[in-house]
Parts: sequence; C-alpha cells; structure tokens
Amino acid sequence: VSAACVMSKDESNAAAIAAAASSVTLQVCKSIDLEDPLLTLVSDGFKDASLVDTKAGACVSLTKACRRVVESCPADENTQDLDYVLCEVVSAIWDDQCWKGHWGNGAGKASDVSGRCPIRRILSDARSGLSYGDAASNRRYFRNFGRLMTQATMLQDETRTGTYQKAISLNKADFQGKVVMDVGSGTGMLAFFAIQAGAARVYCVEASPMVEVIRELAQRNNCADRIVVVHHVLQDIRDEVPEKVDVITHETLGTFLFAERGIETVLVARDRFLKPGGKLYPAQATFSLAPFEDAAAYKSRMVKAANLWTCTNFHGMDLSSMETRSQLEFFRRPLSDQFHPDILRGDAQTYVYDFRTLNLEEVRNFTLDFTFTAKATCLLHGLAGWFDAHFEGSSCSIILSTSPWDTLTHWWMTRLMMLEPLAVNKGQPVTGSIGFSPCEGNTYQCRLIMECNGVSREINGLDLADIDTASRAQQNKIVQITPTKKVGMIDWEATRAAPSGDEVLVSDPLREAKTAAMVSEASVRAATSTATSSMAAAGTCEYGAQIRMNDGLYMNVDNPELLSWAVQQPQAFHSPVASLNGTTLMRPKDDARGYVLQTSGANAAPRIWMQLELALKLMREFVQHHSNPPALQVDKLDQESLVRTYVAMKRAAAGDCCCFELGADSVALAAAAA
Repeated sequence: VSAACVMSKDESNAAAIAAAASSVTLQVCKSIDLEDPLLTLVSDGFKDASLVDTKAGACVSLTKACRRVVESCPADENTQDLDYVLCEVVSAIWDDQCWKGHWGNGAGKASDVSGRCPIRRILSDARSGLSYGDAASNRRYFRNFGRLMTQATMLQDETRTGTYQKAISLNKADFQGKVVMDVGSGTGMLAFFAIQAGAARVYCVEASPMVEVIRELAQRNNCADRIVVVHHVLQDIRDEVPEKVDVITHETLGTFLFAERGIETVLVARDRFLKPGGKLYPAQATFSLAPFEDAAAYKSRMVKAANLWTCTNFHGMDLSSMETRSQLEFFRRPLSDQFHPDILRGDAQTYVYDFRTLNLEEVRNFTLDFTFTAKATCLLHGLAGWFDAHFEGSSCSIILSTSPWDTLTHWWMTRLMMLEPLAVNKGQPVTGSIGFSPCEGNTYQCRLIMECNGVSREINGLDLADIDTASRAQQNKIVQITPTKKVGMIDWEATRAAPSGDEVLVSDPLREAKTAAMVSEASVRAATSTATSSMAAAGTCEYGAQIRMNDGLYMNVDNPELLSWAVQQPQAFHSPVASLNGTTLMRPKDDARGYVLQTSGANAAPRIWMQLELALKLMREFVQHHSNPPALQVDKLDQESLVRTYVAMKRAAAGDCCCFELGADSVALAAAAA
C-alpha cells in the first residue's frame, strides 16, 4: 500500500509538470506561428507525462522531451529550424513559475530549477542518444568488428559465449514464441541461441559487414525464416523494425565496462523498441573499483617511458626534456591485462547500472566518487576495475564475471595507473573520483583523482580506447573441432595471474550473489533435465561426468580415501555453494584442495567432483599404475580417451581384474573393456 501511494504521488507530480510544460509549449508555438507537422510533434513531446522523471530531475525530463521531438521529426526537416523551436520552448518552460512550483513543491527538486537554463546541455544530450559517434570513428570501429578474426576471439571466450547460451537456454520461457532484438549482433550467435530457445523471430541489428555472415549462418543452420537482418547503426533505424519486441539481447559491454559506449545504444533500443515489461539480457551490470599496489608494473612502465627520452646526446641532440611527456603518454594508456587479487589494497566499491531504468544522461558525462579504507601500509599505484553482467530471467539468474577471482575473459581486466604513487598507512581513508567524458572514437576519456592524508594525485586524459596490452601473457591450447581438424585458441581457463606473494586482503564483493546464482542455475537444471549431471536414476555415476561451477569445470572421480575423510569431517566445509538434483555441493574451507563434496540424496551416494585439471591428473596416475607395462603411452591419451580408459579400468577393477594393457588404439580398448 505504501509503495502504491508513493507511485501515485510520483505519477500525480509528473502529470502536473507535463500539463504545465504543455501549456507553455502551446503558447510559444502560437507566438512563433509554428505549423504542422512540427506543431504536433513539439506539443506531443512536452505533454507526455511518461517522459517526466521526478527522480532524475528537471534537466533529464526536458532532455527526454527534446529527444522525443527530434526522434519523431521527419528526415527532411531543417535541423536549425527545429533547434530554434526547441530553444524557445525549453527556455520558456524553464522560466515558467507554475512549472517550477511543481518541481519544487511536488517533486522536492527546487534546486534543480534554480539558476539559468542549461539549454545547450539539454539539446546536446537530447541528440547524443540519436547517433553513434562520428563517421570516421564508425568506419574504424565497424571495420574492426567486421573481421572474422575479431569475432572469433569473442566467440572462443568460453565464459562469455557459454554464459550467454546458458542464460538464454535456462530461461526458455522468456524466449519461446517471442520477438527478440539482438543489438550489436556480430555473427548473430546470441540470435541463434534465442532461436534455439524457441524465439519466433529475431531482429539482428548489426552495422558492420558481419551482416553477410549472419545471413549465411542462418541459411546454413535452417533458421533464415526467423532471422531478420537490419544493416544499420541502431540509432539510424527508422522503418526496418516495424514492431515492439519482447526481449533485447546485447553484448555491447566494453573494456572497463564503458569503453565502447555500447550501453547508450542498449538504452536507445530499450526506449524505442522494447515492450513494457520486456526483458533485457543482461538486465544490469555491477562495476567494481579497488585501489591497487603493483611496484613491478609501475617500474616497468617507467623504464619503457624513459628508454629513449632520457638521452642527452642522440646524434648530437638532447632529448631529455621529453622524458616527462613520454611518461605521461605511457600512463595515460589504461593497463589491460590480468592481475591477482593479492595486489588490491582496499575493499572494492561497487556501482550498479540497471539497464531497465538507467537514463542516457547518466552515462554521458558522469563522475564516480569513491572512499576506500587502506588495508595495508603501502604505495598505491592506481585504481583497478572490472564488471559483472547480471542475467535475470524468469526461471533463474546467471552472472557473467570479469573479476580477478573468476576465469579470465576476452575483456581482460583494467587498471588506471598514476604517474606518481600515493603513500598510505593501514586504516587511513583514501578518497577520490573518476570522471568519464565522451570523446571521439566512441569512447571516454577519464580523469582519476586519489587523495589520502591531505596529499592528492591526479592524472587526466586516460583514453579507454587506447589500452596498453603489452603485459598480457596468455596460455594457448589446441582444440579438436572436427575428426580431422584442430584449431589453436587462447586457453582462458589456464591463463592465470601469478600471485605477488602478498596476503590476499580483499574478497570478491559479489561472492554471495554468485553463490545464489549458482544455486538458482542448479535448481533449474535439476528441474528440467535429470541427465545434466550425468547421474543415473539408480544412484550410480559415470566417472568422468562434468558439471560447471562459477570457477570452471569439475569432473566426477573415484577417490575413496578423500571421500571417506570428507564425509566424516563436515566441519571442514563451508556452507552450501550450489544444489544439484536434490543434493548439496559443499566446498572445503581449504580451497587449495580443488574439489567439492556432493552430499548424499534420495537417489545418489556422496561423490567427489574435482577441478578438471586435478581430476585428469588423478586419472592418469591411476591408469599409469594399473596398466601393463606401467607408464606406457598414458601421456599421449587425449581427454576423451583417458576418461573412457579410466572408466573401463574402474569397472574391470570392480570385477577383480587389476591390469589392462594399453595398445595403440586406447579408445577401442576402453570401449571393448566397457
């Protein structure tokens, strides 16, 4: 009842504000002899109460009204004439005492309408959501994303692609029979996931040459009749999408979350094409910031910056006056690599961006303030950042994380480094801000300020599009994609940052949310498919079955000693981390053990699920020990062959046969033994 009353009051205030604005608008239009179609467009825009945002304030509300007018205006209308009309209307509304009174008395925003009318900012922000960058920047941007090589890097990011597919497939109720829009479709993979989940039709909005790839893949996979390719920047769409959609899928999140300014495009898509109550996948993002100390990285950058520009006799010329400029150029480039959580020196501060309610103006020019408490006496070198994307479906929630506690993704992680470190003592407050200003190249320039104990450090001009990737150190792997073809790709799971050796002082701020999401996911899987966990109804379990948890793949193995100890030591385990087919998964307090215990249930005995690498190692040791002759060819077995051989030998061992011979064709041997 209380919430309903608040909503009713907000709606009443919005209606009164819109009525006052409409009255002023009609007076202005009459005084300048404005005629249709502009007369109708302008009057409709300023009388719409749904565009009044009493929480965001007067400027945002006027911006939304102006944007509605500009958006609805015919393409052949003179832009200068339209701007003149909007200037007259907005200025008159701003000076109207009745309109101001409703903002002050009803909405409690009197300070919002004091002072001069920010007409230039209102009109600039109104047009900002209706275009995506300048022509030159767009050509460079879409040329890059029009390459299959660029798309392959994103698709082969198993965490990214797998999480999107999982979020869509486990929430089929949101897609079955629905109309979907995929914003920034790329190769169309998210659209194809939606089709797999039963979508009736998907609009693939893509401005790059990838539209040809979408069409070809749709034809190849027999779904071309449900794919509608829209070859435009979303902001330029007019009649190509003739209907509202039920769901918007998008993967327009950039480095440091904001780098490519893709969030603005999603908000425009939401406002123009999403039905009331429609779904966004993902629905929101959590942006995290934490101070860090990394003397090695700082020293490396200083050395690189000084490499040439400290020279006092370069072919007879003194270059040393350029040293400071060179250092500034290096440090203005955000460091994009991977780091271990043990370099963080303060609890992460989080900022939630809900794409369902976020205003465009909130991600145009904005500043994030922060306050940390130093957890160690140290030299702070800057600010580290990452994000988590939240999929909130009707059936379950899924989180895609780029944090230093999770598997690395193609976004990597980002650090803004100061030219001069900031000395702090344990327990001292560290305050500051990071400002984001849009710039050419469809990105932002940032300004970082950090202060402690009266000392301030600042660096400006940090370009989120000009990242420093020199320190990335990735692991690679060979994957068999067909019986005759192998492909090399980055092994994101195996690429891990080396610990610095310092104590880990900071924990994942979203740890509880991720645990809840895992439990939600496991519950849906259990309800929809008893085969997901590869468990037999009778309670037996195929060794080698796999489940995915937030930190990677786990495999079922036979380890009687460990299982016996785990069952007898319940106090050695944390609270439940997930549920699976009516049972509970428990992680030991000593995470270094690399396994989880599945408690017994109605149809299942206790089991050990071990991290994939450790499980394969245990299997190799078992096969090596029980083979005849020992150690012959075991290292040459691929994962599938190893698992099948291990399962066959376990079954044979249960029948009192202790040894197997490993011949040339171990797969055939394992199959025969089984």
